[in-house]
Amino acid sequence: MSGTVRVLAPLEVFETLRFDPDEGYVRLDLHLARLADSCAAFGLPLALDRLRSSLAARAPAGPARIRIGVAEGGAAPVIQAFDLAPDATAWRVAVHESRVDEGEIWRAHKTNRRELYDEAREALPEGLDEWLFLNGAGEVCEGSITNVFLRREGRLITPPVAAGALPGVLRRALIETGRAIVAPLSLSDLTGSPEGLFVGNSLRGLIPATLVSPGVSDRS
Repeated sequence: MSGTVRVLAPLEVFETLRFDPDEGYVRLDLHLARLADSCAAFGLPLALDRLRSSLAARAPAGPARIRIGVAEGGAAPVIQAFDLAPDATAWRVAVHESRVDEGEIWRAHKTNRRELYDEAREALPEGLDEWLFLNGAGEVCEGSITNVFLRREGRLITPPVAAGALPGVLRRALIETGRAIVAPLSLSDLTGSPEGLFVGNSLRGLIPATLVSPGVSDRS
């Protein structure tokens, strides 16, 4: 029997968050709570007090994208700082042909077991900013790096975690403040909404989105 065997890298749980000189680490408590939950789920050690001290000591001088990674076999969380891309004013999104298995354990945690999403983003057509994914039942799940939100009657609706959506930090903040509610969404909901479609994450915030067909190349 021949063929290529894919060797998976050690499991890594990670968080990506924004640092602002005036505000500090944005939504830090929610990010650390999710990181701790995921580490507990996979048996990865995490000393939160020590991590908080490390973050305070390594606060950047200016706006930055911060990545915190906790990997199998790692001695301590790895903290990295990167330049922060300009904020997006609007994105063009399309539905990917692949379907997500909403029952996979990886759906509920932010880990490096996201090959489908990484490969999809690498193949984004020109003029497209994000892929949206449906689950096996045809329900809206999430984007490759974002949660999905639909505005209806002045309130945002976002798919449930049971549909395969990552419990995103921005998503949680919007739910806890009453700006968003959880309910299943279908593709027809997205195409028929007169009030607006949004995608977003804690790093980028809410981004107005336009649903288009894959392969669109112009932005007129």
